[in-house]
Amino acid sequence: MGIGEGGKSLVEMLEERDRLIAQTGYFYGLEQLVLHDEDPAEMTRFNWRLTSACVAARESAKLLSASPNARTVGECVFLLMLPAGDCVTASHGLAGHVASAPYQIEHMAKLGFEDNPGIKEGDIFSCNHPRYGGTHSADNFTYVPIFYKEELVAWACGMNHIAEVGPALYSASVPVLSPTAFTDGFAYPPMKTGENFRIAKWWDLLWTEKTRMGTFNILDNKMRVAGAILIHNAILEIIEEFGIEYFRKGLKEIIERERRRIVSSIRRQMVPGIYKQASWRMAQNKGRVGPCFPFADKDFPIHSPFALHVKPDCRFVIELAGVSREDYHSWNAPGDGCRRLGLAWWLIPQFAHTVCVNTAFNYQLDYSIPEGSHLNPTNSHLSSSIGLGSMAALMTPLWTACNQSFFARGVLEEHWNATACGSVLEPEGVLEVGVPWSFSMFGPASAWATAGTPYKDGDYAATCGFNPQSDMGEVEEWDLFEPPLVCLARKLIPDHYGHGKFRGGVGVNWIFLVVGSGKRLSITYAAAGGLQMGAQILGVSGGYPGYMDWTAIFSGTNVLELIEKGIGYPSSFQEIMQWIKEEKLQVDKVEYFSGGVPPTELNDGDIYVLGTHGDAGWGDPIKRDPSLIERDLDNGWMTPGVAKEVYGAIVQSVDGKWEVDEKATTQERRQMKQRRKDKAKPFKEWWRQEREQVLRKEFREEICYIYQDILNNEQAGRQFREFWQVGEDYQL
Repeated sequence: MGIGEGGKSLVEMLEERDRLIAQTGYFYGLEQLVLHDEDPAEMTRFNWRLTSACVAARESAKLLSASPNARTVGECVFLLMLPAGDCVTASHGLAGHVASAPYQIEHMAKLGFEDNPGIKEGDIFSCNHPRYGGTHSADNFTYVPIFYKEELVAWACGMNHIAEVGPALYSASVPVLSPTAFTDGFAYPPMKTGENFRIAKWWDLLWTEKTRMGTFNILDNKMRVAGAILIHNAILEIIEEFGIEYFRKGLKEIIERERRRIVSSIRRQMVPGIYKQASWRMAQNKGRVGPCFPFADKDFPIHSPFALHVKPDCRFVIELAGVSREDYHSWNAPGDGCRRLGLAWWLIPQFAHTVCVNTAFNYQLDYSIPEGSHLNPTNSHLSSSIGLGSMAALMTPLWTACNQSFFARGVLEEHWNATACGSVLEPEGVLEVGVPWSFSMFGPASAWATAGTPYKDGDYAATCGFNPQSDMGEVEEWDLFEPPLVCLARKLIPDHYGHGKFRGGVGVNWIFLVVGSGKRLSITYAAAGGLQMGAQILGVSGGYPGYMDWTAIFSGTNVLELIEKGIGYPSSFQEIMQWIKEEKLQVDKVEYFSGGVPPTELNDGDIYVLGTHGDAGWGDPIKRDPSLIERDLDNGWMTPGVAKEVYGAIVQSVDGKWEVDEKATTQERRQMKQRRKDKAKPFKEWWRQEREQVLRKEFREEICYIYQDILNNEQAGRQFREFWQVGEDYQL
């Protein structure tokens, strides 16, 4: 006897759902939305009661958290789910996780949790492991079953990204430096962590023992539980008001309604066909993992070519033939939870234009991934600490593919692109009093620029693809939680964007000063931007690509002495360089990093500069309106040299304002076009030269690694050999 409606078990409910969808094409076979048709106003009221329960739970529960990641930036979400796991509606916040949570319920069902350890009123379950439907160990999920008259009628879920997960080789919550599962930190499968609505004592002890920031993680867990209980109580009140039959039917109808809305968006905005794109990154392990992991002491190029099939019935199928193999890096994605989350970050901003975000889009999306690849690994001992990032890397080229289609359909207003994602700062150390600490700083990751569009420039520090309600947070609050790091300034960076007729959003500089470094301070940057977690967006229609994140570390400075004398401190990268040139700022050592930063020790007086998220342009820069160039120059977002070299604009300052000499600019742009023609090479000539290199097999080690995986895949290998016209036996 199961715990569901009519005595069905969780497995039986899953089988019934899948059978009805396969037979009819509708969620649970709901060809007619009876409740919506009979009384749409009542259905709307019912829906808003459910969604409001999730929103109220989030806004109340997050005050229990001590972390600005949850409380201010909003790295959390609360969900209402069907007994079989489908998300019905969610709060604001990390909306993409509606795609991954169902797989954790599915694993609990298939593992027989109804019998052992049992599922009953007041139980609390937890999971964060990617192999069991989680996304990565930083994303922690808490579930409370909702029973009505001894029947499981729903689940309440609280989820948030915690500040620190206890990894062995890398600090904070996004351990991109992790070669095996045994260095990932505290990753746990689904388990019962409380009864009678009370958290088990041993669960608090595990957080204390397994992570550096146990107190913060315990409070985050209490937040998740409290929010889930608030949803639990609100749902019982809603059932009493609407009746259990209305409740059961209404939840399913809401999911089917949202599926139809997404179908409508796809039909309106997309052109059926095949869209091919690719992304790649470098997993930077070499010289960083230590002598205990010689098999992982190398840089791993990770390549993810794909073909997006847009079917006439408005379904998406993504083929990932030729993706890189599984290996000893942190980017292996072992479960549908992390894979679906990465794709949700692509799909939700493009097509789920609704206040009720749920699992509906999962039923319009499928994919095929070669077994043994980093997106479908078979070795359970490999790290998966940031496996979600491997699928998240696809969202930028998927956005590009969609926007090409939008433009073809004339849907300009929905053209939305951004380089995913901004940076995550990952410091750790030991305070002077001997207390170890570590904390993920999500400010830059939560305030992206956007790319230029066919009709306007991109925005800066304005959005976030994975969290529609994000915020970069208060500088003063971040200073409290990363005590040796004092943020001196956040400023827009001149020329830090992809150029174009409509330029990308301007990037942001974060300037940090180390004060009171304690017994040890090490800082790492999780490289969530650029070629790391996400993928860099390419310019469109002649626009330039966006900027990958970069870091500059100025060690051994005299800035504390300058402050003591009342001289002050530099507040931008440009000002730092000017002060050094003037010999006003003394510096013993300067280090620059593009993308990821290895663990680097910092000391009092060091300055840490992060440049992040200047996005791609749209259209040829030499077609940019002179008035827009003048505006950017006046605002300090463009320098005169870039105006001339990139945009062909001849400018001069008149009474403190910049003016473009339009006649001279027209002549300069004409000359630029001619220089382009002189430099251009016919495609056939380029192809022949490149083919000679292919035949000679003159590739760097990293390129050989990528091509080996392509050639070992039947479909991708055939495409490679046909394009370069080499024999069927061509191998590396």
